[in-house]
Amino acid sequence: MRTRLNVKRQFILSCVEEVIIATFLIAVLLAYRPYWVPLVIVGLALFFVVKIALFPWHQPVTGVESMIGAEAEALEDLDPEGMVKFEGVLWAAKSHEGKIQSGKVVRIVGVSGHRLHVVRT
Repeated sequence: MRTRLNVKRQFILSCVEEVIIATFLIAVLLAYRPYWVPLVIVGLALFFVVKIALFPWHQPVTGVESMIGAEAEALEDLDPEGMVKFEGVLWAAKSHEGKIQSGKVVRIVGVSGHRLHVVRT
């Protein structure tokens, strides 16, 4: 089963923590150095603008899902099964488009167990 964190939820939770800390900082400044408050608020606003701009909004894909769509090289004729090389590792593969000659580049469309399902590129 593939589990992904909700990226928006992750961003909001990290912002909530920072807002709580900023609120505490502003409350302390109001008590001891009220003339610094506008400067701190501008600094916090800039911080959040940069955070929004630099936050990794895409969720990285790892594991088997990262193989889908990648290319591999057929090491032997796939008729319909044979061996392919993906990132330096040999894999058993099954062609979904009939025979594929050795040396051809194929695209991975699925993975089941230790077998890649491939098509021509």
